[in-house]
Amino acid sequence: MLLKYISFALLSAAINYGVFRLCYDNAIFMGAWENSLLLMGVQKILTFIPIEIVNLLDTLSFWSSYALGLFVGFVLKYLLDKKYVFHDGYENRKAETRKAGLYAFMSILCTILSVCVTGSFKILFGVQLAKKVGWFLGLVLGYTAKFFLDKKYVFKV
Repeated sequence: MLLKYISFALLSAAINYGVFRLCYDNAIFMGAWENSLLLMGVQKILTFIPIEIVNLLDTLSFWSSYALGLFVGFVLKYLLDKKYVFHDGYENRKAETRKAGLYAFMSILCTILSVCVTGSFKILFGVQLAKKVGWFLGLVLGYTAKFFLDKKYVFKV
């Protein structure tokens, strides 16, 4: 059960990143918009666009792409965990909404745990290797805690 959970976590992370890169790199949500304008032959207009607007468009593009990747990864992971890890069937709309909400809440809690562990390693040790060890340990602790929280409180297995 835990091996499936970890496999789906890796798949979800890859899909999350893939959707982000696809959107951000291919002018979806205005990503790479400057290159798109150049290709359309309006390069003279670019010299008149204030840098603040350029930065704002790029920031909006980044966060829109990030949010879509996060959403797609989250939905995929929830559905895979529900069906293949915890073998949870459909009850009714109210119960399913509650489960999805709890699942999202547990995700946020475990992300905070992961970030705290990573940040602690960065603050305490400062070196690049320690940051990577903290990041890895934070992910392992976060996903392990989430597995047991999901098992007990979300899907009640």
